[in-house]
Amino acid sequence: MSKHVIGADAVISTAAIFGKTPPLLIPGDVVKQMRAGSVIVDLAADAAAGRGNCELTRPGQQFVTDNGVTIIGTLNLPGRIPIHASQAYATT
Repeated sequence: MSKHVIGADAVISTAAIFGKTPPLLIPGDVVKQMRAGSVIVDLAADAAAGRGNCELTRPGQQFVTDNGVTIIGTLNLPGRIPIHASQAYATT
C-alpha cells in the first residue's frame, strides 16, 4: 500500500477499532516520500494512542511536515458534522 500512498495527493484513513489502538497503516518514512502539498486526513486519530492510522498524526491537530505534507488529525470528525448533513447523505 505504501507505493499508492506515496503517489497520492490526498489520503483519507478511517481504520479504527473500538477500544483499541488504531492500526498503523502509514509509517513516517512513507510520509517523508510524499510530494509537498499532499494531504493526509486521519479520521482514526486517537488522543489516548497519540496517533492514528498515520504514525506522524498529532491527534487534535493539523500541521505540515518538513517535506510539505499536511496531516489533519481532527478528533471525532463525524461528531462535528451537523445532523441535517448526515440525514441528507443518508437519503441520497
